[in-house]
Amino acid sequence: MLKDRLRDLDENIRQNAVHAVFEIGKRSIEKLTPELIAEVELRLRDKKNTIRAEALNALSTLYTTALAKQIEEEDTTKKGKGSSKSKKSNIIIGSAKLHKALMDIPSKIIACYASLHEPDDRYILDFFAKR
Repeated sequence: MLKDRLRDLDENIRQNAVHAVFEIGKRSIEKLTPELIAEVELRLRDKKNTIRAEALNALSTLYTTALAKQIEEEDTTKKGKGSSKSKKSNIIIGSAKLHKALMDIPSKIIACYASLHEPDDRYILDFFAKR
């Protein structure tokens, strides 16, 4: 249902839906789905600037929340295992698909920016992406 609201014709409903995803993610990021994140990513290309800004804010906050949770869990794992120098563990938030969707947020934001701006900007972004 929330997914349908993200595609509603009324801009206020779309904006409220993006904000709802943001609130759900802040409270419990595991309750999000990769499909829901993908729908919010589509709002980065919305015709209304307020919705694009809301989507950018929501996605960047979801990413930082997921990253902070991953770092916290890695620290907890390291403390639990003592000071052994074993391989780095792969902490996954929720399902593997959700984890991938969350970790792909920065590249989706950059790709959206690149598609909306001048070709010269795309060359600069390509240069940094290859590094």
